[in-house]
Amino acid sequence: MVQVMVNQEKIHKKSYSNDPKERGGAVEQLRRSFSSLPDKHAAWEI
Repeated sequence: MVQVMVNQEKIHKKSYSNDPKERGGAVEQLRRSFSSLPDKHAAWEI
């Protein structure tokens, strides 16, 4: 099993991008990595 370091700050920044593809990428990253995020409450506050 491979563990991936999740950069919550990068996902947060992408979620506010003007580029719809970047925002979609942020949603996908959040969906895939939510269980490994250190601060799940903050992840929902995006």
